[in-house]
Amino acid sequence: MADIMDYMEWRGDVTFDMIPVNEVDGLIFSQFAYIPLEGVIDDMSGEMSVLEAGNRFFDIHSEEEISGYTELLKNCCRVFKGMMNCDRFKNLKIKYYHADFNPEIAKQFGAVTIVIHNDLYYVAFRGTDDSLAGWEEDFKACYTMPVEAQVEAESYLGRIFNDYDGKIYIGGHSKGGNLAVYAAMTEGYKHRDRVVRIHNFDGPGFLEEYVKTTEYQTMAKIVENYNPKASIVGMIMFRDDNCVIVESSEKGLMQHAGISWQVKGTHFVTADSFENFSMVFSQANKTWINGISEEERELFIEIVFRILRDGFDTVTGLKEGFFTTATAIIKSYNGIEKETRRMIRRIVGHVIKLSKESYFETRKMIKSSEEKGN
Repeated sequence: MADIMDYMEWRGDVTFDMIPVNEVDGLIFSQFAYIPLEGVIDDMSGEMSVLEAGNRFFDIHSEEEISGYTELLKNCCRVFKGMMNCDRFKNLKIKYYHADFNPEIAKQFGAVTIVIHNDLYYVAFRGTDDSLAGWEEDFKACYTMPVEAQVEAESYLGRIFNDYDGKIYIGGHSKGGNLAVYAAMTEGYKHRDRVVRIHNFDGPGFLEEYVKTTEYQTMAKIVENYNPKASIVGMIMFRDDNCVIVESSEKGLMQHAGISWQVKGTHFVTADSFENFSMVFSQANKTWINGISEEERELFIEIVFRILRDGFDTVTGLKEGFFTTATAIIKSYNGIEKETRRMIRRIVGHVIKLSKESYFETRKMIKSSEEKGN
């Protein structure tokens, strides 16, 4: 099965003058947005071609250094090299690169703009990286909006609209997809006649009250949601139900990796339905959010990340030594107030109860649907 790397190899000589922007291009741009271009291009003011940026980046960062990156970032570096080596991407200009990381306020943001033509830009937002702060920000969105990255995304898109008069695509993978939709429904709504399409590649949704707004419902008409059939990240919270289900070469949660998505021509290979676990998780997640108060969600998430921050600053660090991590978490948990521990246990118990109820209800729905299909 083919993927975005094969797409660049097979169709790399086909320029955007010959075939316009498609969803596969959008995923490639969204993977490119993960690349840390500090030291390569000036923040917000620099401009250079993909090829020039690539030559500088790989001069600065050795193969040995890159081999130590997270799997996500290593794959994005592969995509970057693929872009450098094909006519479709290598001469495109990149502008307005910006990244902002502040663990003190749980903020992780990145974006880059690609010039397709003088009158057509693609704004790509970065997804969650390996930092604990980035993941904390994602979970904060379960009880409050906007979070810091969403505010920054709105401001960033506003700058592009102010500096440039042409049409714009907006996209992103994972949290980047959420930022793309959020920026589109806030700043993009004011300039909706200039927004061509919004690509949301397995990005989480929003609190239910946001999905009901006029701005969201209006912009949802030009949002294209793409999710692998075992989607988990894209099933978090609420969103418009319309989506394209994509085949992946990976299994389970690993299907979130965009580089594993299957491609045929200028489109993704589609599946008929989500896997059962994905549907169960989607319903359970919505049940949790509706079944637990905003105050309880905030308290629980803040305490969990307070415990995790006590000795760790990356997700990789949490995973590398399971027993060390578990010991540190238990120690931190035992150090918090007795009343707070009691409240955590109560919330966890409530979540488990809701999960069981949601699981059995969703299983009934799946079984009923399967029986109707037979």
